[in-house]
Amino acid sequence: MKKYRVGVIGLGMGSTLLEANRQGLIPLEVFGICDTDMEKLERLKLKYGIGFITTDYRKLIDKP
Repeated sequence: MKKYRVGVIGLGMGSTLLEANRQGLIPLEVFGICDTDMEKLERLKLKYGIGFITTDYRKLIDKP
C-alpha cells in the first residue's frame, strides 16, 4: 500500500493522526508537525518519532 507523507498543522484534533499513523491504520506517514506550543512539539516528536517540528506553519508547508 502506498503511503502519503503529510504534515500536521495544529495539534488539537490534528494529534489524533499521530496515533493512527503509529498503528498503521491509515496510509499516511506524518513527517512533520506544527503548533504554537514548542514543549508539546518536543514531547510528541520523541513519543512518535516525528522528524520535523516547527512553530512556523510556513516552514512545514515549504517541505517537499
